[in-house]
Amino acid sequence: MAIAEDIYERCKRCLRDAAALTKSLQDGKAVTPADVSARRAAADIAADTVFCLLRQAFITPIDREDLWALRDSCEAVLRAAEDTALVLYCAGRGVPPCCAPVLEQAARACAVPLKLWERFPHIASGNALSPLREAERVCYETKRAVFADATARRVCEAAVKTVAACERAVGQLQYRALKNT
Repeated sequence: MAIAEDIYERCKRCLRDAAALTKSLQDGKAVTPADVSARRAAADIAADTVFCLLRQAFITPIDREDLWALRDSCEAVLRAAEDTALVLYCAGRGVPPCCAPVLEQAARACAVPLKLWERFPHIASGNALSPLREAERVCYETKRAVFADATARRVCEAAVKTVAACERAVGQLQYRALKNT
């Protein structure tokens, strides 16, 4: 099904961009609102293209909704990573040292759905979510420890949203893989 393959590629691109963005934040590179708006404009164009492909394709409405939900969950990962970058930009400072483990966990979380893509549609449902549980734990513990630092707290909150978006993407990917087998 060429339509599904095209949508899968767009989903993978969102996840790769989110992982790269989080990694660049770890490396201390600033991301400006102009970068984010350009990336979001490109994502909106891609979403419109996907929507047109799905409307024109001869697939069942249920498959259409599943593919759209998968695409939406992958884009949510990218939006959450961008929000983390914007928190740092708006605060006018680099990554607070206490947030380094949080960003590392967010980058790992973005890699989880990408690793599942490598085995798609033969995804074992076993322990795919365990790295995400660890990432959530680190984010929440760090947030509690840095509650007085507003920027660090907001970075932790954005990282938690990134991990949650990754969890939704994994769920959508596993559901789609079950339907493909």
